[in-house]
Amino acid sequence: MLSVESAVLLFIPVGPEAAIILAIIVLLFGGKRIPKAARATGQSIAEFRRGREESHPESDNQS
Repeated sequence: MLSVESAVLLFIPVGPEAAIILAIIVLLFGGKRIPKAARATGQSIAEFRRGREESHPESDNQS
């Protein structure tokens, strides 16, 4: 049986597929908006993690 990490790796595009996806993203968002979108995504992920840690602080102590 595949682990979750192995299953995710099966769906990550590699090689020409990644280049095509990157080209489509550049065409859709434009070169100037991509860094802003990446920054906003990173900030959202950080805020989500902070909120998750604040809502369940006792789960870290039980490990």
